[in-house]
Amino acid sequence: FAYLKEIHEDGVYWLNVVLLTKEDLAAFFASDVPPERVRQFFCFGLSLGRILDAPGGAPCVSAVLQLIEEFEYWMAGSTAQGMKWMMARAAQEPYATTPHVRNPDEPVKAGIYRFQNEVAYEHLFLPDVGIELDYFEVVISLCETLGGPEA
Repeated sequence: FAYLKEIHEDGVYWLNVVLLTKEDLAAFFASDVPPERVRQFFCFGLSLGRILDAPGGAPCVSAVLQLIEEFEYWMAGSTAQGMKWMMARAAQEPYATTPHVRNPDEPVKAGIYRFQNEVAYEHLFLPDVGIELDYFEVVISLCETLGGPEA
């Protein structure tokens, strides 16, 4: 937690090159960002961070592709979600893309899966957040997650 505190007090060097502060971000973004947009970035950052903590390689790439597919579905409007839901593959288990279920010899195919008529998110983490999230704090944390570990 000390590291996150440092990031949000002093800003963060994104990719160890550019210092991002709340004031820098405020110059580029509107002050009236909808709370739903903040939650979307927050959930994407949390989900991506969980994947990037795992060892790299093909499973990591596959997980990121699956996360992007799930995130795109979650953010889509009801019409697009309905179409994707109809095209979703039925799964015998809640997470049909995991290596123990998916054939490792097949090419990676990210997609939406249904389990018992519900969309099964394998990598998208959607926690209930009981507080209002600060847009700038979320963006700084997302940039830090995308920047990867410090050298």
